[in-house]
Amino acid sequence: MLIFLACRLFMVTLMWFVNNLLNIVFSALRGSAIVVEEFLALSRQQGTIAQLSSEAKGTVTVAIAVLGIYIQLRGWLLPPFPINLLLAPFSILNNIIGIAAAYIM
Repeated sequence: MLIFLACRLFMVTLMWFVNNLLNIVFSALRGSAIVVEEFLALSRQQGTIAQLSSEAKGTVTVAIAVLGIYIQLRGWLLPPFPINLLLAPFSILNNIIGIAAAYIM
C-alpha cells in the first residue's frame, strides 16, 4: 500500500510538472501569435508595413514565443517580488486543491 501511494504521489507530481510545461509553451505560442497579428494590423492601419509573408510571420511568432518560454521558465511562472507575497496564500491553496483533486480521481 505504501509503495502504491508513493508511486501515485510521484506520478501526480510528474503530471503536474508536465502540465505546467505544456501551459508555458501554449501560452507563449498563443500570446506571441496575438502580438504579431495585432502589430501587423496596427502597422497596416498606419501604413508602415504593407504585407508580411507567412514564413516571416511564423518566424517572428516563434522568436517571440521562445523569448516568452525562456522568461516563464526562468521564473517558473512566479510573479515579481511584491506581488508574490500577496498571492502566496492563493498559490498554496491552488497547489493543495490540485493535489487533492488528483487523489480523488
